[in-house]
Amino acid sequence: MLKFINFSRFCAEVAIFICVCILVSLSSKDPFKSHIIGSMSNYFNSYTETSTSSLVNMCICKNEIIRHSCTEENEFNGCFNITSDIVEFRPLFKRKLESGSFCTDMQESFARNEGKRLSYIFDLNYQTIRKISIALLVVSLSYIVLSVILVVFFVGAKKSYRNNCSAIIAGFSELLIYIAWIAKFVLSLILYHFIESGDIGKYDDFLDCKNVREKYFDKFNDISKIRRCFLAFAILNIISESLDKANDLFEGCKGEN
Repeated sequence: MLKFINFSRFCAEVAIFICVCILVSLSSKDPFKSHIIGSMSNYFNSYTETSTSSLVNMCICKNEIIRHSCTEENEFNGCFNITSDIVEFRPLFKRKLESGSFCTDMQESFARNEGKRLSYIFDLNYQTIRKISIALLVVSLSYIVLSVILVVFFVGAKKSYRNNCSAIIAGFSELLIYIAWIAKFVLSLILYHFIESGDIGKYDDFLDCKNVREKYFDKFNDISKIRRCFLAFAILNIISESLDKANDLFEGCKGEN
């Protein structure tokens, strides 16, 4: 049973290493930084440069639309103005409605930044994610190599208990494995923070706007792959740690017998 648990844990660690390799690969190129904002017709189903001049203000009061600008009394009661074209977008999230004109602002932001990189609008922390992923790759590889070294020298120490050198190396390897585990845990938390703290929420909300050509943005779906890969990485880490605890439990029971 112990051999099966140890083998399963080793497989989980290899799978974790593969996930980290994929993270490094996916974050190697920032498509938002390399893409230059071009014609608005690429990104929106309908867009006219004079569209903003014909917009009409409407008043939102407790999620009710009043077809005119807010009066002072309305504003005093917590109402706010939105532009008429906001109704062309799907209000999937209340915070979009409260933002006044999120979809319109994004459309105007594209127009203002035409000729600039898309990363001016969406900063998804690709470079930071890549650096942390590389560090995580080194730590994960070290963890696997040290685990193999520990097994080799542990078996050697079992066969020859007088071999103090093997025992010292095994003990030192155990210490390094513990340090690598802590480093991997800390780096995982930092990586999660930078994946979620970028403009990914803003980007997802932008794709929910009805006027956006979602098909065009399929080329920028690497960030979604990064999130899914990190989720697999986190699940595999939980499995690995569970197997480690199971291994300690079985070894404890074996020692008592």
